[in-house]
Amino acid sequence: MGEFSDFTNVVANLSLGGVGILVLIFGVTEVLKRLFNLDGKKVEILAVCLGFLFTAVAYGNSSGLIPEEVMVYINWIFYSIAGAVAAMGYYKFVSERTSVKN
Repeated sequence: MGEFSDFTNVVANLSLGGVGILVLIFGVTEVLKRLFNLDGKKVEILAVCLGFLFTAVAYGNSSGLIPEEVMVYINWIFYSIAGAVAAMGYYKFVSERTSVKN
């Protein structure tokens, strides 16, 4: 059990630009689900793919596997896309559960 808890601690603590990848995966999945009208298994596949991508980039960055010169451009692209999509996803998620309406 120790190895699995070590793994989950690593994933839970991975971040890109100070933002936890688990938070980003949730937000980006939520907005893409709505934009492309996905449900069921398609959303699960989307979440797994985003989780794989974000975790790979964050782990590669934190472990020094991605050269700093390359990471600058990866961060630029990632932050631009993820920031916009995550903001939209969180807005939709909160607005459906509170009095804020579109």
